[in-house]
Amino acid sequence: MNLSVRVIVETVNETGEVKSHSVISTKSVTSPCSLVDLGYRQTEQVEMLQHIQQALLDEQSCFLQENTPRCPRCNNKITRNGYVKSNFHGVYTDHKVSTRKQICLKCKWKSIPSIDSLFGSAIHPDLAKIQTEMGAKHSYRDAEKILTLLSSKKRSINNHERVKKTTECIGEYLSLSLGNDSSIESQAADKLCIQVDGGYVNTIEADKKRFEVMTAVIFDPEQIDYHGGQLKQDGAISTLRGKLTSKHCAASALADEQSYLKQAALESAIKQGMTKDTSMTAICDGADNCWNVINAIAPHCHDITRILDWFHIAMKFENLSLNNQTLREKTKRAKWHLWRGYPDRAIIRLEEIKNNLQEKKEQRKLTKLMNYIANNIECIIDYRQRQKNGMIFTSQLAESTVESLINQRCKRQQHMRWSRKGLHSLLQVRASISSNSWQEHWERYVGEAMLKTAA
Repeated sequence: MNLSVRVIVETVNETGEVKSHSVISTKSVTSPCSLVDLGYRQTEQVEMLQHIQQALLDEQSCFLQENTPRCPRCNNKITRNGYVKSNFHGVYTDHKVSTRKQICLKCKWKSIPSIDSLFGSAIHPDLAKIQTEMGAKHSYRDAEKILTLLSSKKRSINNHERVKKTTECIGEYLSLSLGNDSSIESQAADKLCIQVDGGYVNTIEADKKRFEVMTAVIFDPEQIDYHGGQLKQDGAISTLRGKLTSKHCAASALADEQSYLKQAALESAIKQGMTKDTSMTAICDGADNCWNVINAIAPHCHDITRILDWFHIAMKFENLSLNNQTLREKTKRAKWHLWRGYPDRAIIRLEEIKNNLQEKKEQRKLTKLMNYIANNIECIIDYRQRQKNGMIFTSQLAESTVESLINQRCKRQQHMRWSRKGLHSLLQVRASISSNSWQEHWERYVGEAMLKTAA
């Protein structure tokens, strides 16, 4: 017995009567010789979806007209005037959709609508969402390749320029919406942490090589999922790292003296649950622009404990690379003083080491380190005691926002160069996704962004 599987689309009325009937696909049932023969191929699935989607769009076309009962020019009643084809782009397929034309018989004014003019965009929000997420995670050209694989063919709507445009459109909307987003309700938090950091990316500006991008993450220190710290086969202990399970992120690529990041970090902190009764712990690398962001948040909480990030302190000592073995050992003692919360003693030790150095380059390194400690002396605490108490004291224990928001997307390929405006928009999308607010509110973000662009 020869069998076939037939896919049919029917249009039925409210009583169940079939008004139209069309065969979408007929496929013979054969014994599969390999997995390739099992079920439908991707191209076959997309082709069926193309026809099914088109059938629904054809039935919806009678509703696609401008809501203009009277002529806007002479106020005369307008009448129907046939249909016109318009582009529409779904997640996997592209279509020509009929929209109804209208005309004023008196003054000859015409209404010739398109999907774009009726809805603000010819791209379905689901496709815009996917384009935005792909553009935020991958290079725009890689995003184009992935979207081509999903659709099983190249589509002009998914080219890298279009992905870039959509991603930046949504990102710009998120940026302009700062201070107006009241959609997220949060529970008041007793304690929160904030980390502010920066990183550099290459720029397209002719007179510059790179510019700084700043990030902030606000999180509950008791909601960190730690992993690592386990004994490995070689006897070493694996690195202890943590994943923040509840957080809000902010990022900025603007040259505005941290104005945007201050406001974005404050809004993120409020969304995370910061109130006038919240005690904050701030961890920074010691740069003035990072502390400026912290200072902007200070009036809006109960108190802030400022901590110079131990990870950055350790890296400063690591980068000394002194040639003299004895003096290298002495720098470890100076570092030990900092670990115990004695910066004055550490500076004295480092001064002694500097006086015993012969090379000017090494002396400059020591001077720079001592200035770094002196400039942040009020933010150096007893790290050892804080570790004993199970309290956070370094950004190394939690995921790096610079790594997750900037480096993974913007510096994976060193030849990437950015404009401040384009990167700023991209970072707003990455911050939204990282803050876990994207999945809940993307439909509103995409819809309002598209309408704003159309307006």
